[in-house]
Amino acid sequence: MIKGFEHFKLPENWKLCTTKDIAKLINGDRGKNYPSRQHYVDRGIPFISAGNLNEGKILFDNLNYISKKRYDLLNNGKLIEGDIIYCIRGTLGKSAIFSNLENGAIASSLVIIRLREGINRKIFFYYLDSPFGKQLIKHFDNGTAQPNLSAESVSKYLIPLAPLPEQHCIVEKIEELFSELDNGIESLKKAREQLKTYRQAVLKHAFEGKLTGEWREQQIQAGNPPEPAEKLLPRIKKERETQYQKQVEAWQKACEQAKRDGSKKPAKPKKPKDLPPLIEKELAELPELPKGWRWLRFGQIVHDLKRGPFGSAIKKEFFVPKGIKVYEQKNAIYKSAMMGDYYISNEKFKELSGFEVKAGDYIVSCSGTIGKIYRLPKNAEKGVINQALLRIKISEKLLEHNFFLNIFESSHFQTKILKDTKGSAMPNLAGVKELELVPFAYCSLTEQEIIVQEIETRLSVCDKLEQTIEDSLKKAEALRQSILKKAFEGELTKEWREAHPELISGENSAESLLARIRTEKARLAGDGKQRQHRKVGKK
Repeated sequence: MIKGFEHFKLPENWKLCTTKDIAKLINGDRGKNYPSRQHYVDRGIPFISAGNLNEGKILFDNLNYISKKRYDLLNNGKLIEGDIIYCIRGTLGKSAIFSNLENGAIASSLVIIRLREGINRKIFFYYLDSPFGKQLIKHFDNGTAQPNLSAESVSKYLIPLAPLPEQHCIVEKIEELFSELDNGIESLKKAREQLKTYRQAVLKHAFEGKLTGEWREQQIQAGNPPEPAEKLLPRIKKERETQYQKQVEAWQKACEQAKRDGSKKPAKPKKPKDLPPLIEKELAELPELPKGWRWLRFGQIVHDLKRGPFGSAIKKEFFVPKGIKVYEQKNAIYKSAMMGDYYISNEKFKELSGFEVKAGDYIVSCSGTIGKIYRLPKNAEKGVINQALLRIKISEKLLEHNFFLNIFESSHFQTKILKDTKGSAMPNLAGVKELELVPFAYCSLTEQEIIVQEIETRLSVCDKLEQTIEDSLKKAEALRQSILKKAFEGELTKEWREAHPELISGENSAESLLARIRTEKARLAGDGKQRQHRKVGKK
């Protein structure tokens, strides 16, 4: 029995059935005519992927379109009004009702649930989002590294089916309760966005030198002005050369070891190159900086920028139960060195030593959820980055770590590192060469430390408020799930059933409804066979 359904008690005249009993399931087309990026057009028929589903809605911001000609070539995955779109690969369970659109098609990561007559689409949609729907996902998920369901497994979902009049009543009760709840959630989300705007405003002022204007004036009056960035340039260059020499020494030792082992030599580290100074046109587009500050290239400040190896360099067959850790994008996104279960052998690590990361290094997510940065803590395992990560190393002699983190997460910098993603289903981080050229506001190390203090003073209250909002949103979601649980246990309509026994019994019962659906399915199947026989006869 599916966990969570062991003691499930149905109200009178309800019936436990499966998705297959009350719906037709249709996969996205996986054939030779499946649309790829080259088939997308500026306007046409919506081609919906998992990334276009969020909070029960279809998002149009990054929606791709295909031509009528390409649409006509598809054998499967064509949408009609009222279809439920359901995600079966990646973020499982995301769903939306296809409505207010003439036609559309789905990607292979989705499945269409086309309900039979007599089933309220909204009640089925709400059921998928309920605790029971989430438990079904856990039960049928194949448990591999990539969360996965299939149309076949979704067809086996257990569904507590109420009589049609009660289905309508349940939807009304849910939406009545959700209305007030959603208003509160909307207010919380608005407050959260306002805090994000405030946070970015603080960071913007910080990296334009506006938070430390008074401090600089005090230092000047005391005869101790901050060291100007101009004088720091030779020091920056020397520090980069020192770090490069350390890399060369480590590489030479690795080559000697490879020679003794008879293994492949690692690639030689690249010598830091002199980057071109910012030209007048670039400077004109940037905010004016205080005296003593300077706009530099990002590549001048960091002494290492390294994108992870191509996917073919770290294949699943290389993984071992225990060995050298492979850091993944989720380590950067969720800011945790503990996540992930993939390891490679010491022998494989020697081939990939150029992609090594250790405590103190920064890792950055590079595709999908991009620009998330995390500094590996002191207790982090030595490892390698995969193809979805970027490695950054900095010198404490040049950059205060929290100054670097804050400037990297500022909207100014994040905008600059975004690669042009027009026509792409997934955003990407700019390439290493492009990142090296991104403008970076630089000042003395002492002022960097003061800036961090000013930021933390202002944002500590912001952090507390954000946490309060997140806690409230979690409570709201728990209440939403509680409402849905009661709805599909019949609790919300208990009094309604007592007042309307004639609407849930006899011909109106769920059992009679299922019988009518079975009859209609058999009739449609018979009509289909007759049409097929006629086609064969004509031949």
